[in-house]
Amino acid sequence: LTGRVILIVDDEPIIRSTLARYCERQRMTAVQAKDFSEATAALAAQAIDFVALDLHFPGGGGTEVMRVIREQHPTLLANTILMSGDLDGGASHWIGGGYARVLTKPFELRTLLETLHTLANASD
Repeated sequence: LTGRVILIVDDEPIIRSTLARYCERQRMTAVQAKDFSEATAALAAQAIDFVALDLHFPGGGGTEVMRVIREQHPTLLANTILMSGDLDGGASHWIGGGYARVLTKPFELRTLLETLHTLANASD
């Protein structure tokens, strides 16, 4: 995972920073976004290898970020990990939508790491 870039989109600062620190310990670059506008700006500004996307947050929400990924960054869709504590509140809409996986909150950090390793190995 060394050198890979992950975009972490979540409106909760403690979740964003915890995931970012964990990914940085894996020698990844972590880009944090708290809302739709920050997420889409990050996607436009640099090459992103993975996205960890919370589905539920104000200002557009994860479903709008997913729409942008699908329309403007389709190759990134298979490396997008959805994070949700409420699968009925949005994730079910994306079932079969080509994204990598849904991690149900709360999840263990090693589950995210295992998922990232699986995605990295599939793309190498």
